[in-house]
Amino acid sequence: MYDTTLTSPVLVYASGAPVSGAKIVRMEVWVDFVKMYSSFGSSTLKTNLNLPSGLHRFDYFVVDSAGTTTSTTSYAAVQ
Repeated sequence: MYDTTLTSPVLVYASGAPVSGAKIVRMEVWVDFVKMYSSFGSSTLKTNLNLPSGLHRFDYFVVDSAGTTTSTTSYAAVQ
């Protein structure tokens, strides 16, 4: 179920695309159901997160100007 094993700090990088004709308002990354970082007006999100060892859930969200939110989830173990 877990996609990879990482070391902390974890480089979090994602790119997204809005629905046709809309613009990205923000992108977010949530770790274990806690919002950890947001970027605004950009189609990419990139940050380093200090995370404790263990298994973690990463949820990525794109919110666009049409009011549409899209998301994807991945899992990783942090050493």
